[in-house]
Amino acid sequence: MSQPLRTLRRLCFGFLLAVVPLPATAQQGVSPADSAQARAFASLPVGAWVRLGAGAFMVSGTVVERDGATIRLRTTGGGHQTVEMQGIETIWIQRGRAATAGMRTGAVTGALVGVVMGVVAGAFMCESGCCGARVRGGVGGLAVGAGVGAIVGAAVGTVLPRWERLLP
Repeated sequence: MSQPLRTLRRLCFGFLLAVVPLPATAQQGVSPADSAQARAFASLPVGAWVRLGAGAFMVSGTVVERDGATIRLRTTGGGHQTVEMQGIETIWIQRGRAATAGMRTGAVTGALVGVVMGVVAGAFMCESGCCGARVRGGVGGLAVGAGVGAIVGAAVGTVLPRWERLLP
């Protein structure tokens, strides 16, 4: 690379450093990971069911109160535990139940099983190798399998909590 081109690149880079402002977190000496942790911690409403993790340590409970540095949880045993924000690596919050996701998964799984079973049943019903019975069996199996799978999946999903990961 020639000397004038190298000098021009250095001038452009220096100009960009002087003109483009740094993010507020970089100016204050706070790392982006710390600010993401603080935002996630501050977004936990009182009464929410949460899971907090730091390494091998994991605690679950309902948020009773929180301030800028600590959070107080009511654990499943009925006791209370205070957790400091510093050192928390993962934050999960429960967002309802997984009925919709269970219904989708059950419908897709049921449809696949239903098509296979319908095609096989259609093949056994037709003795002379007619293709129409297989197609009708597959379509019928698709409809019945998807319907039954959706109902079973939704029923299972209502029992399972749906978790949203806030950090990292």
